[in-house]
Amino acid sequence: MGTLSFTATVSLDGFAAGPDNDFQFGAPSEEVFRFHVERMDAVSTEILGRTT
Repeated sequence: MGTLSFTATVSLDGFAAGPDNDFQFGAPSEEVFRFHVERMDAVSTEILGRTT
């Protein structure tokens, strides 16, 4: 059986965008981005959506 993982992109104050509706406020470093790409390599299905 597979594993179900859940993640959400939200800041501590509950927003997913910066003050100017910019998504770059939380841009990851190269190391963090590489880790995420390697982690996602094993994912077989990804469900995206605002109300998922």
